[in-house]
Amino acid sequence: MWQNLGRMRVEILCTGNELLDGSVVDSNSAWLEAKLFEFGLEVAEKRVVPDDIDVIIEAMREISLRADFCVTSGGLGPTPDDLTAEALANAAGVPLVEDVHTAERLRAWMQSRGREYGPAQSRQALVPKGAEIIDNPVGSAPHIQMKIGKCTFALLPGVPREFFVLADAHVIPRIHERFSKDISEQYAFTQLRCINVWEADMAWAVRELPKSHPSVRIGTRTMAPENHLKLRASGPTRAEAQARLDAAVREAKDKLGTRVYAVGDTTFAMATLQKLRDEGATVAFAESVSGGMAASLLAEVPGASHALVASYVVYSEKAKMNLLDLDPDLLAREGPVSEAVTRELARLARERARTTYAAACTGWAGPTGGNARDPVGTFYAALATPSEVTVSRFEYPRADRERIRKGAAYACLDLLRTAKP
Repeated sequence: MWQNLGRMRVEILCTGNELLDGSVVDSNSAWLEAKLFEFGLEVAEKRVVPDDIDVIIEAMREISLRADFCVTSGGLGPTPDDLTAEALANAAGVPLVEDVHTAERLRAWMQSRGREYGPAQSRQALVPKGAEIIDNPVGSAPHIQMKIGKCTFALLPGVPREFFVLADAHVIPRIHERFSKDISEQYAFTQLRCINVWEADMAWAVRELPKSHPSVRIGTRTMAPENHLKLRASGPTRAEAQARLDAAVREAKDKLGTRVYAVGDTTFAMATLQKLRDEGATVAFAESVSGGMAASLLAEVPGASHALVASYVVYSEKAKMNLLDLDPDLLAREGPVSEAVTRELARLARERARTTYAAACTGWAGPTGGNARDPVGTFYAALATPSEVTVSRFEYPRADRERIRKGAAYACLDLLRTAKP
């Protein structure tokens, strides 16, 4: 297990019944932990507590005795179960007071939306006396920071978009500044993003890396169908840490080969789009099993319009015939999930959209469907190029519906990413 490399202790406190009953997944903590890890700091402890004022107060008092920094998530909204600010005031032994600036900002914000500023919204302007109040540029609840003893509490909204923006601007830089004073080493971080490799195989391929690069820590993260190799190097200076990281990255890439599709923050869709843009190529999709997911992944990237021309979601047999003029005899003979049909869908999509490439996929996502030849979890992905149409068959046995659909979408993008001009 990795240990904190400095003397600073950071903890996370998440509030909300929804985090304990399974209705909401806590993505904020994972995001923050990854951000802190990049500069050498691991979170010492995370707690999730219900919307109970006494439980939250007790947790804050305990944390204040041992932590240097505590980041909270949730409980700053306008509803009666939003109790974090009140709990902090109680734990600090100070009253709640109205922050005039926050009240004015909330009133103007409500009026601009044609809504009345009432008791529910005014609760968000009540803050612990003496706390630092920071405007929230993407939401209503303000960001609150306040010390209890040696521990600085940073209260953040639970809405991920608001949490990320405020933490990036006002929490992570302050933690980094304090952490840097406690250590003599500097850190450099990156990740190798891999496709078409199991996590265990990825980790096994680089198992000797720590021996040749003792200043580098490695870890893995699965984001199926991707797997990421995380590398963090330390050194007496940032330049030395970066040099050590670069050397480890070179060795890791040599061992993993073409399974590494990018280094850093480039997503799979970004890498695919960049390849198309480098070629000046265009693409169309004919998606059945993935329901348009491949085109949607590409469309999430700014600038996708330079390459993405059309997307045909041909989920039903009727759509395959009506939208792309698929031969009904071929469909009846080969079946909707087959190499022949997938191949023809790619060819027809490219012809109709007049693009450089076209990718197509068919499959059985389950839980019903499938046959002896192609059981549930089987899908085909095809790529039509100016010179040929190629088809690949995939099997995802025992995978759930979403995993199969996502696998098919990624297969379409991977065919594009690796296609030879």
